[in-house]
Amino acid sequence: MRHFLTLLLAASLCGCAAQAQQVPKPAKKATAAKKPKKQKSKAAAPVEAAPAIIFSRTPCLGRCPHYTASIYPDGRVQYEGFQHAPLEGKREFKISVSTVNTILFQAREMNFAKLPKTYSDGATDLPATSLSIRQAEGPATAVSVESGAPAELTNLLRYVEKQITDGLGVTADQ
Repeated sequence: MRHFLTLLLAASLCGCAAQAQQVPKPAKKATAAKKPKKQKSKAAAPVEAAPAIIFSRTPCLGRCPHYTASIYPDGRVQYEGFQHAPLEGKREFKISVSTVNTILFQAREMNFAKLPKTYSDGATDLPATSLSIRQAEGPATAVSVESGAPAELTNLLRYVEKQITDGLGVTADQ
């Protein structure tokens, strides 16, 4: 009985091996090769992948505006407004490249990359305004302000916020 099972197993394996070796060859088609059609497309200007500036306002326990705006070197702004924001939802608009350059210049002049990362007095219910700047020559630097920021930084934050709200067609008070 043992020899019979061994013989049966060997025969079935040989049969499988013989089938595996019989691979059919694909038939060649006699059709002519078609040339791919060229698609006409307009050459698009290169788009910056990373924003140069990210401005955001965080929520608080009251009616503080909560939104984020990403500003690209070419002036594109991608905005998303949440609760109590000037506008809620996603929007995209443009500001001038010179405005973007002004923001970057002011940040460079105040040594933004060397500022403390946080300005806070420790209160937990205050909203924060965050600004992240990516200069061409280095990585992004982020600063978050609740209170106690120097006047130069506060003025830059107000300027960036005004450019965003003007681009949205609203005032900061809305």
